[in-house]
Amino acid sequence: MFGICKCAPDPVQPTAKLLLCDYSSNSSVSPIETNYNNQVANIRSLFITCDGHFRFPDAYFKSLTALHHLRIVGCHTSHFSVKLFEDLSALRTLEIAEISTSNGSFEMTEDVLMPLARLEKFSLTRSHQIDLPQRLLCSLPHLQVLNLSSNGLPSLRREESCVAQQLLIVDLSRNQLTSIEQFLRGIPAIRQISVAHNSIAHFADSLSSTPFLQQLDAENNRIESLGTIPDTVVHVNLAGNLLKMIPDTVAALPQLVALNVSRNEIENGGDNLTVIASAELEMLDASYNKLSRIPTEWLEKFEKRIAHLHLEHNRIEQITDGVLRNATNLQTVSFPKNWSKIQKLDQETEKFEFSALK
Repeated sequence: MFGICKCAPDPVQPTAKLLLCDYSSNSSVSPIETNYNNQVANIRSLFITCDGHFRFPDAYFKSLTALHHLRIVGCHTSHFSVKLFEDLSALRTLEIAEISTSNGSFEMTEDVLMPLARLEKFSLTRSHQIDLPQRLLCSLPHLQVLNLSSNGLPSLRREESCVAQQLLIVDLSRNQLTSIEQFLRGIPAIRQISVAHNSIAHFADSLSSTPFLQQLDAENNRIESLGTIPDTVVHVNLAGNLLKMIPDTVAALPQLVALNVSRNEIENGGDNLTVIASAELEMLDASYNKLSRIPTEWLEKFEKRIAHLHLEHNRIEQITDGVLRNATNLQTVSFPKNWSKIQKLDQETEKFEFSALK
């Protein structure tokens, strides 16, 4: 059985070509230029899918000098030939997924990446037993987006001399990472990072090396505390951790717009009288915690700004008269299921849309 390739207009540049190739595990494979010699210089995007083990011939991408976007999905292999990408110096986006199964492994070597120095987006996801070069950031100096999610990575190391000055977005979610501090020091320009669904317990001061960070997604880890966070951060997701209070470093963020601390162990009482500094906060989700009352001290600065407030699945048994009176921008608010049995909110607040959730 032979692989089937179909040609279509490129979605970004319609005058160029998009080539879609589908291979079974026993397909006969020949270089692209063998069948598309008269169009090879006009192929801008190439999407390849396989259904099992697949070996790329060394010359498979030969002469594809105009290729900007390459996607490889489901082509199980243990490594790529050093010569495989040598003609792809114009490549800007490389997406690889399901390159190895739970019974296999995949090694991406520095030599394979060397011809791709102009790459801007690199994605390697949904694979197993991945081995990445510690000089990854040195090999790809123009990288802006890096996605290494869903690989079960236990660690991520980089050579100290490798610093990605242009890397802006990093997705390390759904791995088994316990620390990213050493890697973070190599991405000083980062704007967005996701480490959701890992095993990180402490951030210490690892985020202090990212002075331009705007979005932090650390959902479903084991975080109990956070160190320094740059003042530039506006979106924070710490849902599903082990927090007993909103970290002081988060509460102090002056431009915070959205905060999710749901599914933690946050409670009222004692010295837990956190005041959130931002007057710009529009969304706060503190559902599934141990709050016994609405923490009005949180609301002091942003009450007039808040649009979405979620407090369902807590232990709130009383709502103080006049609470949220100044929340004139409020659109949705979710209280415990029994909120209607609790002391009524004043008339000014009753105009808002309330949700009674289990």
